[in-house]
Amino acid sequence: MKPSIKDLMSHRKSYYSQSGEDGLLEYVLPKISKTSKPWVCEFGAWDGIYLSNTFFLSPVWVTVECLSKQIRTSMIFCAQI
Repeated sequence: MKPSIKDLMSHRKSYYSQSGEDGLLEYVLPKISKTSKPWVCEFGAWDGIYLSNTFFLSPVWVTVECLSKQIRTSMIFCAQI
């Protein structure tokens, strides 16, 4: 049975994201992934945490950011975890 939009939206949770995207991904990824430990890539990652849709989800985590100031901030943070 295909889930409805209403069903999907009931899984929204904001651990770090702005509008519950990380909760939706937490629900959807296990249904589509063939591995129990997926890796994720966050585009427009800012500092790697602020409004991140993926930080909560995976220990294997790649961030992509084009603003040089934020790249430095993200590198400092990642070195600490």
